[in-house]
Amino acid sequence: MSYVSIWKPVHDRIVQAAKDTSTEIVGLLIGKLQDDTIIIEDSTTGEFASEPHRVTLPGSSIAKIANDILTGRLKGNVVGWYHSHTAGGLFFSETDVATQRTLQQFSSLITGMVVDARNGEVGYFRVIPQTERAFRLLNENIRVYEDEQDALPRTPETPAALAPPVPPPVPPTPAVEVRRRPPKQQLTHRLALAIVLVTLIISIALIGAVVYNSTLRTTPLTVIHNPVLEGTIGTPIVISANTTGTARNLTLIYGTNSNANVSTAMSLVTSGQYSYTIPGEAVTGNIAYYILAIGSQGNQVKTPTYQITVGDFKPIPQTNALTVYRTKSATTSINLLSINNFNKQLSLTSTGAPNGLTVTFSSNTAQAGNSLELNITATPLTPNGTYPIIITATYMPPQSTPVVHETTIQATIADFELQVTPLVTSIHRGSSTVLNVTLTLEKGFTDPVTINILDLPQGSSYTMTNGNPTIISGSPATTTITVQIKASTTVKVGTYTVQIQATGAGIVHTQVLELTVR
Repeated sequence: MSYVSIWKPVHDRIVQAAKDTSTEIVGLLIGKLQDDTIIIEDSTTGEFASEPHRVTLPGSSIAKIANDILTGRLKGNVVGWYHSHTAGGLFFSETDVATQRTLQQFSSLITGMVVDARNGEVGYFRVIPQTERAFRLLNENIRVYEDEQDALPRTPETPAALAPPVPPPVPPTPAVEVRRRPPKQQLTHRLALAIVLVTLIISIALIGAVVYNSTLRTTPLTVIHNPVLEGTIGTPIVISANTTGTARNLTLIYGTNSNANVSTAMSLVTSGQYSYTIPGEAVTGNIAYYILAIGSQGNQVKTPTYQITVGDFKPIPQTNALTVYRTKSATTSINLLSINNFNKQLSLTSTGAPNGLTVTFSSNTAQAGNSLELNITATPLTPNGTYPIIITATYMPPQSTPVVHETTIQATIADFELQVTPLVTSIHRGSSTVLNVTLTLEKGFTDPVTINILDLPQGSSYTMTNGNPTIISGSPATTTITVQIKASTTVKVGTYTVQIQATGAGIVHTQVLELTVR
């Protein structure tokens, strides 16, 4: 067992540098070996070529670092290296393993530090020489210290009950260190160190941009690939890769929802260059993929599994049910939800409306991420009932089939009915007659309805059973009320046209009564 201690300002500086850029960073860790603990006291780097998933420290930067060691401006020994990942989390790629394995020729305690640039999480890695597999050091073996006296995991003064368990003995291994010697020997040693650093660091490429096959040392089969990380719904995605060594074929394995289960051969474009286009019809959501290469001798290498974030959209209504009174309108809004920064133009249509029902949008086209207004209008001819109105949002990818997403709004057409019996009646002066008025509210109608009697002859009056002109409120319901019409002795004899009128939510229904006074 061994330990890694890193000075907090160095730790924080590296983590902040990783989070401050959208590309990767790389550098060396400087410190010392004390007992069984690597103590990281400083870090150094130079100008490097960086991409979102690849970083290279060029020879000019390595030469400057070597010169700093030669001149004493850089104090301490090279005890490890660091780099960041912008995606994929904390791990060692096969290229990282190869770099770490070479570094560990100088000391088995040389440590590789990886920073997740998204959340600042840090992991420390080494390689098991026998298996050439990377392993991450346990968190309890890592110490971030502020005071130099806390750099070691324990001190002789630490009480036995509080001291961490004594690690098993570690065979002594040389640290990569710089010592002062006579001028001629010192120059030779430091130049040799600089050459080693150039050899080790200049080829660092991260997150599987190069897949290294450890079974072929002389002519290794490698896959060089710049990962595709973003796509658009319904739009073809081109996956390209180059190879070194002798490849028999390359296969792309991909699928949606992180389930890579579709296997297809990549086309050989030219010597060492392969390509495959995932058709737009297959781009229905986020895609997971990796590339598998088979060499001439049957050996295989593959890239890590990459995730393509696919931009998409979804129409979401403000409400899934809407009541529309006959002869009236109702309005709601449709949110065109943007998924994974999708910002393309969409067209809107509707289906399912019965005759007499009109569905319109405030605009028939809109950009994803915006909202628009939906208006539903019922005419006097619209039948009562509930109808599923299907709202369709369509995206037209260039040179591909349309992408259609739908949502449904249940539109209920509501009204009430008025029935009067009898519609023909007579009355003697000084007496009265009785009418039955029946109101039926359809499903969805919730407003109160008021009854009025109009155009009675002068000298007559009416009363209702409940004494209130507002007869009914609620849905659905049927109510029958009694209306008594009285004629005084002064009413002129004759036949009159009387209107029985019901009004609710701005809707008016009328029945005509023929009243004869004798």
